[in-house]
Amino acid sequence: MVEWVFAVAPRHPLASVDEPLTRQRISSHRGVAVADSSRGTAGRAYGLVGGQASLAVPTMRAKILAQREGLGVGWLPRHRVASLLKRGELVEKRTADPREPNTLYVAWRGDHEGRALEWWLDQLRQPRLAKRLVQGMDLFA
Repeated sequence: MVEWVFAVAPRHPLASVDEPLTRQRISSHRGVAVADSSRGTAGRAYGLVGGQASLAVPTMRAKILAQREGLGVGWLPRHRVASLLKRGELVEKRTADPREPNTLYVAWRGDHEGRALEWWLDQLRQPRLAKRLVQGMDLFA
């Protein structure tokens, strides 16, 4: 499960706005989104409000850094920004439409079993590694 937090830089205009933040209030500020690198489908942007200006970045780490610098707003994995929230480098804001936690799944093609897949499955059975892959790491702690 990934728990999300809507976060802004402490000097961002939304940092001092009364909560909960409405979609309309959020949409008037640029959102930061991790670019969709899908090759087989049209790109998607999760966590943005329709019509909201956006800044696309290549990774979740880049998204966290962009939001910390006040370049935009958006949803971040709580586990990965806990230390930034604690130090006040990001400010958590309650929203009128909270984002539900995501359940993550691992899947693979069943017709291509081999040693590489077997190795990956062995790795995923290690609780520490599986947790780090799913939750990510707070690189700012």
